[in-house]
Amino acid sequence: GAAAVGHGTTPALLIARLSTPTQPLLIDTRPIAAFQRSHIPRSVNVAIPSLILRRSRRGAGAFQSLDALRQYITTEEGRTVWDDLMSGDDWDGDVIVYDELMLEKDRHNHQATAWAIIDVLAPLLDHGGVDYLEGGFAAARKHIYLSELLVTSTETSALSDAAQELSPAPVLPSSNPKKPSGG
Repeated sequence: GAAAVGHGTTPALLIARLSTPTQPLLIDTRPIAAFQRSHIPRSVNVAIPSLILRRSRRGAGAFQSLDALRQYITTEEGRTVWDDLMSGDDWDGDVIVYDELMLEKDRHNHQATAWAIIDVLAPLLDHGGVDYLEGGFAAARKHIYLSELLVTSTETSALSDAAQELSPAPVLPSSNPKKPSGG
């Protein structure tokens, strides 16, 4: 299992891989708020309860197949990206996992979701392997070219503004105790 993990993919190598017709599946395990603020295009944000990770690492097989990971994708967009990659010809069969810093010292730390996912996914891939982004998302953010590719929430703020106009903020009952009855 552990041998399947490479030495890590550098941000420069990741850019090269993202610019080819096929691309790896990018799994971002940072908190969803951080993911929504800024993420690599076509990456998928995943949140797996630590209990499930612990169980699957022990070999109890919480994940019979790669598809079992889909239910832990946190966003609708992520599920779409996943479905497109899995059903089409765009996926090169590899998976690249990362969190904010992807610290080597956390490799055997069971609390480190990203490292745990690597162990869990490695046996599930038919061809290809699981790798990690060296330096994590922080390294992508610092990289001169990769940082320009990032999808940041400032670009989507126009969308969220529109959404806010459509759904007015809920009025708490406490703020208007006397509701006028009838019109």
